[in-house]
Amino acid sequence: MATAVKEAKETKAKPAETKFTFVGIDDGHSDVKVVLEDGTTFKYPTRIAYGGFAADFPGMESATTVFAVVDAQTGKESVYTTHAYLQDSECIDIRFDGYPKSDMNLVMVQNALVNSGFAGKDVVVTTGLPVQNHYTSDGHINSELVDAKVANLGRQVKPVGNLPMANIVKSYVATEAIASFIDAIMNMDGTKSDLYARLTGDTVAVLDIGGKTTDFAVLYQGGRIVDKKRLGSLTLGILELKDKISNYIRQHYNLSSIGMKHVESVLNTGTFKYGGKEYDLSKELEDMKDEFVRHIFSSLDRKLGDLGDVDCILCVGGGAALLRENLTAKYGQALVVDNPEFANARGMFKIAKYIGKGA
Repeated sequence: MATAVKEAKETKAKPAETKFTFVGIDDGHSDVKVVLEDGTTFKYPTRIAYGGFAADFPGMESATTVFAVVDAQTGKESVYTTHAYLQDSECIDIRFDGYPKSDMNLVMVQNALVNSGFAGKDVVVTTGLPVQNHYTSDGHINSELVDAKVANLGRQVKPVGNLPMANIVKSYVATEAIASFIDAIMNMDGTKSDLYARLTGDTVAVLDIGGKTTDFAVLYQGGRIVDKKRLGSLTLGILELKDKISNYIRQHYNLSSIGMKHVESVLNTGTFKYGGKEYDLSKELEDMKDEFVRHIFSSLDRKLGDLGDVDCILCVGGGAALLRENLTAKYGQALVVDNPEFANARGMFKIAKYIGKGA
């Protein structure tokens, strides 16, 4: 067994008198979600390409979308663009193990901070790692990767334009699924939530359905104990559901390619427009969502065994928001929190301010 909440790794702090803001950043493979102390949220698509493309987006020439990562040894700059309207063919595939310590992750975090109003400001942040990356195979925290991620976020990156980068005073790294549990039992002011008694008295499985992965962890004794044998990640996330939708549209309508905006439209509304016509795929979408949920739980059965001892399955992440009805209709233990897409980011804010004890 391992404790659910460990001391987070941190960068060297500035003097105590420095004024700073606490920020939770769920830097996932589909989107980067940001939560501030007053509950304000931001979301930025995790779409990034090599080179500077700002001028390709009319009206966006002055937007902060282009960043230069500076090599500490050589001073060489590597330029990247992150923008919602990048084409799939332009985007870097970030579904690789080294992403948490890469240029791309650094740019996505800085992009989120700068565009959320923190250019040139001091911030204390918590970012995340999927369970399978945060823990080693024997259930211990992967200190090497955590340290590498903290160091990566301390590197120099320059927004192209007049704005400076955000100054990360201290950086914590949390386990994504555990951050969601912290969010569920703690209010934004650090007090106990309405769910505190229920979740701390039950055996709880946290199911975090993200972009690339679905994280899971079984917690006992109010989250103080994590079952090492029942934690991990499935390489199965909403990106796979998006791929299914994309493939269906291309094959059914004989299209050589389909934009991500069409896939997002189907996922969120059940319809999409193409060539001036609107197509209704709501029935097909429900079938695909039901199949996807069955796939998740059949995979969980192989990883976790019988879930009969679990009193509550806490469902969070962007996937839980999209699959709320599918999850609760089929699994009586499922509890989908309010605004589950931002559960990790809210928990990360709380870790930064209340558990990490600030700077």
